[in-house]
Amino acid sequence: SLSVEGASLTPKFNKTTLEYSVELEPKTEKIKISAQLEDSKASLKGTGTITVSEGDNKINVVVTAENGNQRTYVINARVKELEPIEVTIDGKKYTVVRKQEELTMPLTYMEKTSTINDEEVPSFYSEFTKFTLVGLKDSEGKIGLYIYDEKDNTYELYNELDFNKLALYIKEPGKSIHIPSGYNKTKITINDTEITAYKFNSKSKYSLIYGMNIETGEEHLYMYDSEENTIQRYNGEEVSEINKKLSDYTVIITSLALFSFISFIIIIFFIIKNRKIIKRVAAIESNVNGLNNNNLS
Repeated sequence: SLSVEGASLTPKFNKTTLEYSVELEPKTEKIKISAQLEDSKASLKGTGTITVSEGDNKINVVVTAENGNQRTYVINARVKELEPIEVTIDGKKYTVVRKQEELTMPLTYMEKTSTINDEEVPSFYSEFTKFTLVGLKDSEGKIGLYIYDEKDNTYELYNELDFNKLALYIKEPGKSIHIPSGYNKTKITINDTEITAYKFNSKSKYSLIYGMNIETGEEHLYMYDSEENTIQRYNGEEVSEINKKLSDYTVIITSLALFSFISFIIIIFFIIKNRKIIKRVAAIESNVNGLNNNNLS
């Protein structure tokens, strides 16, 4: 005989039939296979408690006769998959990943479980970012980590970029974050990931990006150098100081220019006035000379 505890073989056992199938309920991890030998002098291998996983499992039960001849019975045990948990993000459908081994845990996170549609699924949580991450698989089989908000039942792609020893979660800056004037919003690609950035010049190799340090939970603006693929915190204080000095210099230069212009106008005014005085004096002298000539006559 040959049997699987709690399940039925298809077809029914016959010692001349060497291959069977059995369907097992979702989440089945172990099954018990039993067999009874017709010849007490034969030996048996492949029975007892067997570990199975979701999907198809091939189990061989080998009978060895006293003379060494062997006969192998194959049990194709299929563990049925649970109904997929589907979510829709921006009109695109994803399925929630249920297997922990298919996910890679990010730095500073720890394993936990989350409940989605009344079912427990593997997830990760960080005390620094306060994010709960779950795995979602798209229609092409690509798996990504998403920030899961259990309260609002929403998902947001988790963009983590590694720069040597610095790991950042890239996010959109809030209204309270001041982006320096002259920088325009754009999209750039870092490590095959498209993110929001700000550039002063579209051809510049430098960009401003906003992110959270996942090891500390602190958020800052960062300056990214696309040529060397390096990043460092953006020091707005120095830039503000430079802008203040430039502003002071502009005021000084403008004041000097205005003073020079006014001085030029005053000089022109006095030149014109002096010319008029000279003309009047010349006219008076001419009249006096005319009178003297008349008296002499």
